[in-house]
Amino acid sequence: MGRFSRRDRVGGLPPSVVNRLFLPAWVFIVPKELALRAELPHARRMLEKHSVAIRDVRVPLKRQKTLSEDKVLKLAESILADGQTTPIQLRSDGNGYVLIEGLHRLEALRLLGEASVQAYFVRARLH
Repeated sequence: MGRFSRRDRVGGLPPSVVNRLFLPAWVFIVPKELALRAELPHARRMLEKHSVAIRDVRVPLKRQKTLSEDKVLKLAESILADGQTTPIQLRSDGNGYVLIEGLHRLEALRLLGEASVQAYFVRARLH
């Protein structure tokens, strides 16, 4: 069987061959230990909750079209009872922030008259 156990093999190929076949050249894997220690310069900032002023958050027009008032009202009731349990996701945009995920949570907080929202910062996806 060689130096790889049966569990490590995919289709009879060792992991090193499988990775070269199925992963694009630009993909790299960060070891779990490195990610947990947050040795990457941006990792520690991005995985922390931040309090952001709602007025600084810009919602793209395409996202605004998906707004459902029923969901906003249900979330507003939930936030009144339990507080904001899940932070929204934002990316930095020169003057403020652009909403990535959490439109209904953001609108529910606006409806409740809140001035700030809990958020995670994410990086823009490269296409």
